[in-house]
Parts: sequence; C-alpha cells; structure tokens
Amino acid sequence: MQSARTRALSVLTGLLAVLVFGFSSAHAAGETLTIGQMSRTDVVGQWTLNMPNGKKLTSTDVGVDAYMHTIKDAPLGSYKLTLEPPNGAETNTDISNGSTKVSSTQDLVISFTLQAGETLRVIAEYSFQGSIKIISDPSGAPFTISAPNNIVLKGTTPAQFFDLPPFYYTAFFGEKKDCVTPKPQKRELETPGLVVFYGKYNCTTAGAPVQSSFSSSSGTRSSTSTPVKDTVKRIDLQHVVSQLEVLPGNEISVVLRVKNPTKSILRNLNVTEMFDPAQLSFEGTLPRDGTRNPGALHWKIDELTPQETWTVTLTGTTAATLKNGERINLTATVRSTNLARPAGKVAGVDVVTGLPKTGGPVDQLFVIISSISGLALLRRWKRA
Repeated sequence: MQSARTRALSVLTGLLAVLVFGFSSAHAAGETLTIGQMSRTDVVGQWTLNMPNGKKLTSTDVGVDAYMHTIKDAPLGSYKLTLEPPNGAETNTDISNGSTKVSSTQDLVISFTLQAGETLRVIAEYSFQGSIKIISDPSGAPFTISAPNNIVLKGTTPAQFFDLPPFYYTAFFGEKKDCVTPKPQKRELETPGLVVFYGKYNCTTAGAPVQSSFSSSSGTRSSTSTPVKDTVKRIDLQHVVSQLEVLPGNEISVVLRVKNPTKSILRNLNVTEMFDPAQLSFEGTLPRDGTRNPGALHWKIDELTPQETWTVTLTGTTAATLKNGERINLTATVRSTNLARPAGKVAGVDVVTGLPKTGGPVDQLFVIISSISGLALLRRWKRA
C-alpha cells in the first residue's frame, strides 16, 4: 500500500512539473516588442532595428508599419534602435514594459534588452517648435491652411496653431458677405519659428465701407481711430539663447526673430548679432545668407510685410578656456531708415565648470499609455 501511494505521489509530482515547465515555456515564448513613432501632425521619420539574431528590420520594409509595428515571439537578447527623426523635430523616446515605464531618452541610437516574459514598447514621439498665426480684418473669417503630409488646419480668425513641422503652408481665406476675399498666401515655416498670415477683406454694404475691427465706434475710419502701435514703423525683436548655463567648449543655440507688427511694409532692415569672439565662435556658412566680421554677424532683410516674422537660428561654440562664473552676452540690433527707432535686445548664458545631476521624484512622473490601440489613436490625432 505504501509503495502504491509513493508511486502515485511520484506520478502527480511529475505531472505537476510538466505543467509548470509547460506554462513557463509558453510564457517565455510570448515576448513581444513594439516599435512606434508619433507626432500630433502624423509626421514621423524612419527607424532601423538591429536584432539579437543578426537580422535587421527597417520602417520602410514591406509589411512594416512605420507608425506602430509589433514583433510577436521576439527573440531574447540585446537590440539597437536607430532613429532618423523628421526635419526640425525634437525627439523623446519612452521604453515601457507592459504598463510600467522603464526609461526615457532623447538619444537617437537606443540600446535595450528583451528578457523572458517581457512585453516591451519603444515609442518615439516627435515635437516641433513651429507655430502659425492667422488673422484678418475684419476678424471672424473662415480659413483653411494646408501643407504636405495631408496637414489641414481649419477655423475662424483669429487663431494660432503650435507644434507644427517645417513645411510650406498655404492659407486660404473663406468668403464673407459683401467682401472681396483675400488671395491665398503661401509661406515657409522654419523651426523654431512663427509664420503669420494676414487677410485684408475689402467690404461694402449698400455702397458704404463696412466698419472693421479697427474702426472707431462712430463708424468713421480715420488715422486717429487706428492704434498708434499699428501706424508707427517699428519692429518686435525676440532674442533667445537655448539654455541658462553652458560648459566651456560646448555649443549653444541662439534664435533671432524679427516681426513686423504694423500695417506697413518695412524695407531695408539691417540685423546684427554682436558678441565677444574670445568667448564665442560661429563656424561654417551662416543661414539666411548672413555675413560676418570679427565679433559680429549681419543680415539684410529687403522687405517684411505686415505681421510677417523673419527667423534665424544659430549654433555657437563657447571657448574652452572660459572660467566658471563668466557670462557670455550677445546683443542683437535691427536698424533701418525705414524705422522710427532702432531695436535692440541682449541675451546671455552663464559659464559653469560642472552641471548638476538630474533625478529625483519629479523625474519619475510619466503618463501611462494603456494599450497599443490607444497609441494608434493618439498618433492619428491632429490639432484642429
């Protein structure tokens, strides 16, 4: 009897071992890996995935969804993902295991390991520092703005859109009763940068001009009824350095934006960026046909239409001999005989010899995207 019981117990133990082993094996064979890309305008780049089995997968391969591709029963081991973001994009990539975020990076070459039982998602999200503003006189006009990649923006003036990639955008103004519709306008958006579309409607009612949003309360349009800021020939100047601190020998980005806020065309604008050449240098060909001499960069803007913005982005290299606590100042000026007065702005960055480490509870905050279907819906979302 005891021997029979022992044999029965041995059989049950063996069956249990088989079940446990079978469950573990099935579980280990179920690893999945998802590579995804998204942006609010559906503009994405390309990627290449080097797999542990020696195979290479790219977003342009037949049968691969460049936006969201899942590999079932993915081989275990080390992977390398190389991203090629779209032009002008800033990239942030989250790596998650199930619903738990593992890490986040701005690197374009990412290495990670897929282990037994894991469901990894590597999702790159692209953002852009381009925006478009559209206004009209009178306001309340319908419009449509179109661009490549099937980008369509619709609304009623005034309106502004953000997170837009660098393309040529065309604005179509809609009809208004008793008004002559402005012609379509096409302009190039640079990133970072702002493009402004301005539509002037010529309106009549029973042979008399319709009062616009700039008319006086009496209905008589005169020079005194228009705000002074719209009649004085001046410019708005923005001068921005990409960071507050920099290490000696490192790079900084500088953005200059020159906007015409008036109702007049401004001509022959001379833009100058001045700096100490012992502290900072700008190598290579300057964008927008800029010229240089020691300690100064120069641009000539032949014409700036009402509400138009001219933008240039520069990359400078700080001197490796700079000391901790020194400050690098840059002075931007815009001059012209066409202006009531010149404009100037000073921007700067402090030199440090060591940057603080990041980390802590704030760095642990994140948004959990609960499912692949949710991600697929998110990447299709366009800002209206």
